[in-house]
Amino acid sequence: MVGKNSVVADFYVLVGDKVSKPEYKKQLLSEYNGNPLIEALPPIFSKNNVLTEHIKYPEVPDSIDQIPAEIRYQMLQRIKEFYLPPVEFVDIERRLSSLVRMGYTARNPVKNKKFINMLQKINDVKLLADEEKVTLLANLQAPNRTSASSFSVIGVSGIGKTTAIEKILLMYPQVIYHSSYNDEPFTRTQLVWLKIDCPYDGSLKTLCRSFFSAVDNVLGTTNYFQKYGNPRNSTALMMVHMAYVAALHSIGIFIIDEIQHLLAPKVNSEEMLNFFVTLVNTIGVPVFYIGTYKAMKILNRDFRQARRIGTEGVLMWDRMKRDRKWSTFIQALWKFQYLNEYTELTDSLDNTMYYLSQGITSVAVSIFMIAQKRAIEREECITERLLHVVYDNELAMIKPMLNALRNNNIRDLAKYEDLVINIDELMFKRTQENDAQDIITALAAQKQAGQRMSQRESAEPDNMALTETIAGKSDKVIRLKVFAKDDLRKLHNKAIEKKVNTYMVLKDAGYIKDPLRELVE
Repeated sequence: MVGKNSVVADFYVLVGDKVSKPEYKKQLLSEYNGNPLIEALPPIFSKNNVLTEHIKYPEVPDSIDQIPAEIRYQMLQRIKEFYLPPVEFVDIERRLSSLVRMGYTARNPVKNKKFINMLQKINDVKLLADEEKVTLLANLQAPNRTSASSFSVIGVSGIGKTTAIEKILLMYPQVIYHSSYNDEPFTRTQLVWLKIDCPYDGSLKTLCRSFFSAVDNVLGTTNYFQKYGNPRNSTALMMVHMAYVAALHSIGIFIIDEIQHLLAPKVNSEEMLNFFVTLVNTIGVPVFYIGTYKAMKILNRDFRQARRIGTEGVLMWDRMKRDRKWSTFIQALWKFQYLNEYTELTDSLDNTMYYLSQGITSVAVSIFMIAQKRAIEREECITERLLHVVYDNELAMIKPMLNALRNNNIRDLAKYEDLVINIDELMFKRTQENDAQDIITALAAQKQAGQRMSQRESAEPDNMALTETIAGKSDKVIRLKVFAKDDLRKLHNKAIEKKVNTYMVLKDAGYIKDPLRELVE
């Protein structure tokens, strides 16, 4: 379920189940035994458990043609319930399951007697000046060598990243109340997972306030937001309080959605990433990041940041290709028709659905549902023409993005970073198929879109004239016998002499970086 804090109306949080009388189960792995934080969790799920738990087929009455149109129209909302776990689902569940358990191995409250000492150290940090708070907090070390880590899921908007991860999280209790363990007193309110969105403004202070609000919402018995989330408190103080609460409640994993918001103007993404690293290293809380393709800008800045945001790897979740995965999805979805006449899925309809949706699940479901809304009391069947009408009229807002994907238009894809994953592959394919004209045209388009190109910024006027010539903007052909050292024409002539692709010569000379990095910087 989704909760809403009454104090902070804009902060929403996913709320799961609570367990008041946990059962401590013997673990198959020796490193997990003797740890109440792990033993109270559900058993490690098998692949079959994960998949069958989440397959959701909406109900379609057998006598659908006997039901009035106005009722069938309401039934169409059931299509939104349709869920077929993608192949990435099992991989994400296994990684999350492992991160939670491994994160707890170094934080065993029974065997690790230094836990109280760590809380006291964090409390002591509160008394320091702000600039000292952040430094000392980052220098604190977990009681034992931490085994916590981080993982990222980066994917196309609308592909189902957040939906999948929330479904997986809800397989686990969110709160476990401990009172005794092995006949010994053991009092602890354990927060197994906590998921919040990265603030739209990328503010670390807003993130901290959202965290306190979320914890209050989930537990229902605390007032951390009022106590620690006062906007007059400094960001440094909020960070210390957040680390304290995370340690106090043994948070198993911290999920940060929409991390591309760290790219907002005037945002210091380095500061927030540093704080996430502090949570991992100091408190031992694993961090799970979710973001769109735009978040690759953060990953591609340097190796250090890439390592911080995905020490356990990064799962790149692209849209479905026109393969078996798509066929399984569309055949399952197509069964849920609420019209008087059932329309069989032909190859032509299949092709049309993929052509219009470009393999993005949320788009395909929307087209399918809206098409039936239009068909009720009209043709009462699904046709290719109807699907195109829905696409043209109902999806006008996202048509430019889908057209860019469909046409592999590099200049347009550069505008819609949330959609495309394999833009480097598209760039390479296009340069193989075209000559230097298309290469320089694409580079010029990047510059117009505000992309940083240091070589182009320092180009000589003659080089710019050459760009206009090759791009078809000028009929004048410039021929010089002697070229300056950095003149692109010299390299272009070199490519002609060697009978090789101009792109490769420019790349070898350092004028063209890796296409993916060039587009996301």
